[in-house]
Amino acid sequence: SEARSQTEQIEKLADEILAEVDQKENTYLTARLIYEHIITDTEYVQNENDQNIAGVFLQNEAVCAGYARAFQYLCEKAGIECIYVTGDARDTVEGHAWNMIKLDGEYYYVDVTYGDMPEFSSSLEENQVLYDYFCPFPEEYEQLVTPDAGLVLPSCTATANNYYVRNASCFEEFDRTELYNYFVYQIDEKNRVIHFKYTNREAYERAKTELRDNGLLDELAGYFMDYYGLDTLNYRYGTLDELYTFYVGMP
Repeated sequence: SEARSQTEQIEKLADEILAEVDQKENTYLTARLIYEHIITDTEYVQNENDQNIAGVFLQNEAVCAGYARAFQYLCEKAGIECIYVTGDARDTVEGHAWNMIKLDGEYYYVDVTYGDMPEFSSSLEENQVLYDYFCPFPEEYEQLVTPDAGLVLPSCTATANNYYVRNASCFEEFDRTELYNYFVYQIDEKNRVIHFKYTNREAYERAKTELRDNGLLDELAGYFMDYYGLDTLNYRYGTLDELYTFYVGMP
């Protein structure tokens, strides 16, 4: 009776979530909104249900297995093919769980747990969702995790649905003028957290040098202050080195 009661509660909550996020024919947006919902509604906390969907839906607390199983559950209810994957994470002895989803006929990785980094994201803006782990570049993500031996998984090579690719914020080469103009556009659009990535280490390292050491961040802060009529500005800056990603938070 307890299991039946929990199942009914979870199904009701899942239906309510999907009523808000399911975009019907747009499977990419539906999956992204599910990713956002789990991240914003769940804390990474160990409890008696942290390995299953009850932790996410009924307690808003879970660890990686709960995050990944909840994402799979909602995706499958929305008609999106989703695989639950277990394995190991780099630089840790603990196991890890993540997903693969099928979008436009190709498979992509999704790691909802890694997308929920409150210490990093809250330093930029409250409830900032990290999209770096939603359809990340496969060769980059595969440096972070190793599936369990014996798992037969589909090939994952596509990048077209990477968040940064879709939003024209992914750059192959460093160009100071191009990056400055990108920031200007984002500031003009009233975006307070500006994030972008490079596709390779060389371009990423050059951008880091120009931003931090050669005055580009100061130039951009100056434009922001002029735009909003400010005398001073305390901006926040962060990077995800393994994914070649930059975040700049403006107050």
